[in-house]
Amino acid sequence: MASAHEGLPPIGGIGGTYSIHPLAALDGTLLYVTLNGEAVGSWFGATDELAAQAVARHLSATASQTSDGTST
Repeated sequence: MASAHEGLPPIGGIGGTYSIHPLAALDGTLLYVTLNGEAVGSWFGATDELAAQAVARHLSATASQTSDGTST
């Protein structure tokens, strides 16, 4: 099961580069995500694909939020 330990910052209006660092584990993959070298979150999945889907879902949800935190 994939889960987010921390939230990514809103991607609208923020300059920078996201990096994804995969860490293999015995029972899956942990994706450690950074923005300009600063840790912003980690997601775990039973496979690489499930972990990546969790990151993508979170980014999609974050991108759809306005600056006041409500969904559009």
